[in-house]
Amino acid sequence: MLFYAVIVVMGVATFVGHSHGEDYAASVIYGSWWFATLWALMAVGGAVVLLRRRRRLSMLLLHCSFFVILAGALVTSLTARHGMVHLRQGVAVKQMSVQDGTDISTADLPFVITLDRLDVDY
Repeated sequence: MLFYAVIVVMGVATFVGHSHGEDYAASVIYGSWWFATLWALMAVGGAVVLLRRRRRLSMLLLHCSFFVILAGALVTSLTARHGMVHLRQGVAVKQMSVQDGTDISTADLPFVITLDRLDVDY
């Protein structure tokens, strides 16, 4: 049932994103505590089923890779900073613009980005 609930919620979020904008869907649905809880419950349920049906090592490794992906998504969700980088060709950039409510500030990046070339094909 959890699997179907996640599918339905992601389908609704797709339509919400198209009608209200992707940022709205990301903050209201994808970034909500209840959506993260739904994924966590599904991961726990999947782990229980997987441990009960230990069949082959390859199947175990495949399903463990899904848990690694979910753990990475959780770490990203908890620690990521969102910002915008304005790139110009040939100009090295090491800061991003971060919007905190109504204020816009800059934050240093731990790396440098340079746009070497941009091609637009029609």
